[in-house]
Amino acid sequence: MPEFDQIEVIGARTHCLKNVDVSIPQNQLVVITGRSGSGKSSLAIDTIFAEGQRQFLECQSIHSRQYFDQLPRADVDRIVNLPPTVCSKQQNSGGSPRSTVGTLTEVHDFLRVLFAQAGTVHCVQCGDAIEQATEIDICDAIEAFPEATRMMVLAPLVDDGMELARAIEMVRRERLLRISIDGAIFDIEETPPLDPQRQYEFAAVVDRIIVRDNFRERLLKAIDSASELGQGNILVRYVTPGDLEADASIRSDPVRWQTLRYSTRYACAKCGIACSEISPRLFSFNSPQGACPECQGLGLQLRFDTERVIDRTRSLSEGAVLPWSSFSAAKLKSTLKELQPLLEKVGFDRDRPMSDLSADSLRRLLESTDKESPGIFVLLHRELATTDDDERYEELASLERPLPCPACHGSRLNLQANAVRFAGNSIAEVLNMSLGNAAAWFRAARLDESTPEKKLAAETLVAEIQKRLDYLVEVGVHYLSLGRGADSLSGGELQRVRMGASIGSGLANVCYVLDEPSVGLHARDSERLLNSLRTLKENGNSLIVVEHDETIIENADHLIDVGPGAGDLGGEVVATGLPEQVAAADAASLTGAFLSGKEQFASFPQREVDSKKVISIRGASGFNLKSVDVFIPLHRFVCVSGVSGSGKSTLINRTLAPAIQDHFGFFGKRPETFDSIEGLEQIDKAILIDQAPIGRSSKSCPATFCGLWDLFRKIFSATRVAKQRGYGIGRFSFNSKAGRCDDCKGHGVRRVKMDFMPDLFVECETCKGRRFNVQTLQAKFGTLSIADVLDLNVAQARERFENFAKLTRILDVMLSVGLGYLKLGQPANTLSGGEAQRLKLAKELARSSEGHTLYLLDEPTRGLHFADVRDLLTVLQKLVDQGHSVVVIEHNLDVLKSADWIIDLGPDGGDAGGEVVVCGTPAQVAACSVSITGQFLG
Repeated sequence: MPEFDQIEVIGARTHCLKNVDVSIPQNQLVVITGRSGSGKSSLAIDTIFAEGQRQFLECQSIHSRQYFDQLPRADVDRIVNLPPTVCSKQQNSGGSPRSTVGTLTEVHDFLRVLFAQAGTVHCVQCGDAIEQATEIDICDAIEAFPEATRMMVLAPLVDDGMELARAIEMVRRERLLRISIDGAIFDIEETPPLDPQRQYEFAAVVDRIIVRDNFRERLLKAIDSASELGQGNILVRYVTPGDLEADASIRSDPVRWQTLRYSTRYACAKCGIACSEISPRLFSFNSPQGACPECQGLGLQLRFDTERVIDRTRSLSEGAVLPWSSFSAAKLKSTLKELQPLLEKVGFDRDRPMSDLSADSLRRLLESTDKESPGIFVLLHRELATTDDDERYEELASLERPLPCPACHGSRLNLQANAVRFAGNSIAEVLNMSLGNAAAWFRAARLDESTPEKKLAAETLVAEIQKRLDYLVEVGVHYLSLGRGADSLSGGELQRVRMGASIGSGLANVCYVLDEPSVGLHARDSERLLNSLRTLKENGNSLIVVEHDETIIENADHLIDVGPGAGDLGGEVVATGLPEQVAAADAASLTGAFLSGKEQFASFPQREVDSKKVISIRGASGFNLKSVDVFIPLHRFVCVSGVSGSGKSTLINRTLAPAIQDHFGFFGKRPETFDSIEGLEQIDKAILIDQAPIGRSSKSCPATFCGLWDLFRKIFSATRVAKQRGYGIGRFSFNSKAGRCDDCKGHGVRRVKMDFMPDLFVECETCKGRRFNVQTLQAKFGTLSIADVLDLNVAQARERFENFAKLTRILDVMLSVGLGYLKLGQPANTLSGGEAQRLKLAKELARSSEGHTLYLLDEPTRGLHFADVRDLLTVLQKLVDQGHSVVVIEHNLDVLKSADWIIDLGPDGGDAGGEVVVCGTPAQVAACSVSITGQFLG
């Protein structure tokens, strides 16, 4: 291949890379693979993309560079023939609660402009469309009436609760003689007595006109006067000659005349409610102009959870309000006395069970905000705000849950934003559509806007929105809504949504660097992703993909295998070429050995399921689950499978896991809706290992995360030098002022601010990167200082500290999950996704596991190479052999084939999912014709 058709990387030394030289063909799908921690991401992201970003930023002005988050400069001699780069990295959820699918993909930004430029404003009270008209527009409309039409031009007196005397005073001040009261016309000196309990619509009669030639000047003057007095609002009542011929009596009865309402500003002519400026900010829930004032744009409010506050089987006297059950008899009597006025209004007796209350009465009893008759929640909030007892405060606070805001019903936007419509829908209604339905709706939407400018704006914006929606539908997240919170997405969903922002823009002649885009994807969805990647390539782009998925690896145009091991044992290119060429190099390439079949997964004996030892979940209906009933066998290896969006995470992470926390008295996230969960008494402990990040600080490292660091500090505080000098355990912490280096504050590096260039991190000149001061480093265990321990990898530490049982127990677990190469002091924010996941697993496995433990794991094979998956699978099977239960949300077919029991959800994602398709052994699932998972297992 000619040199100019390749990206040439020369002398790459980022992280563990060992002076790597590699050629990468352009306009091809290039996959970089290898063991977790071998240097794949270091090559693709920290070298190639970082250099591409640097080259781009050097083309910008110095002033512009300050607005970019810049990566550290890549440690590489040079990269030639590198086109502009776009990167989609692995990122976990758990970010801002204001982040949604729409904001992540930038579709929401286009929607904001679309509704501001081409939307139709409606009144928030009556729902009528609001059109801003000039006085000339109004005059032209009236001139079109038939000749001899009789009409009155009136100025509505808009003022809530206005009294007749005040209305007459306003009319008299304008030197007018007549007033309209609910359509009837009266002389201001002859008005009838009015009911003081009623509100009336008052309007001043500005002029009475008959449509004829040469009346325009008089009409314009009347409209101008009415607009000034009516604050921009104008009423026109009229009766045509045809109406008079049909019924002559209507002439003297203006109440029966027809009415037109006009406004010279953005205000409802009927209600008088004005609208503020319609701008894109109005449609942003992150802006004060658009956010719901009750929830500040979050869509949720921290409110007391009815189910945890009220026991409906009891009466109020018997302690139906659970937070009051600990009250003394005197205090309970006093509290119920305060509640008595509301009980009388509701018509309920304190001695009747709460189950007798209707839903509306219960709501009033709980949520009433009347000062004279406050509801139960108001009394609880008052106590929460005033109590000095920390224990009582924690008890009450634990009963609050983020629930949909009652003001905006979860839309996050205020009334005015939701009153603007485009093609018949509000922005909240569009955000609530699934991506598939939204794409179809925009495709069918009629763009017949009122002006050519509006129509052109709508066509341009809809085209941009349609392009992004089509991409998201193509990669299989059609079931998500634009308003779905990012923190509720699974790992695979989040990855594809983030890709939508960078890939869905339709760029050409660029280099896309993708970090494991297949993470969290079902085998069916991996094929969809592969088709999307091929489309990008056909558009003239180069793709560099860090990947472990076998489907994508086997369909690569060019494969680069990094290894041979991980950490210090990796960082080299061991094989390149077509997938079959790498497979032929199975002696040097571990990936090639798996592709050729030389290396295979171990087979595990199938365990029979005991139907008496199960956890039964009934009526699970969170998100898209459709009242699911399912049982989970205990003391077995159970996999929950299904296509992305089928409801796996909802069932396990959002229903079962929080319910188990509640069962053990640890109130955390509120579980999604379910009828009952039985069998939890059979487990002694539950451990959830999800995909949350383990740390972002450079001071966080494997030693601190897994609990090794405190044990090492105890060892060093017992050394001879430490005892002689009186060094306690705190001396050996890089967070301690006594022990750490003063210049770098225990980081080992110093940040050098470069203003308009990326900040530089240089080794601390004082401690030479060792984090501690000289005095602390003089305390040694054998030949090792405390800083030397941080430079050891797990395998080396196991060998040097083999006589310390607590240490070796943790280190052995880390070795068993394939982390023997990992340095104990490696900053947590530099770990790969696979390393971080296994580190979390090792931390939990190293804890004492007395009794029966239920392990819940969310895609533990995420970011793992075939060999790492094999090691992990062995560890999980050993846990089951020890009598524990393991439940895994998983897509990896090799893991599914090793399960004792599979719960397959689907049949598809979103509204088409949420059902149990089949439960059984891998063979039974493979035999199920309606199971998509079964089709790939067979």
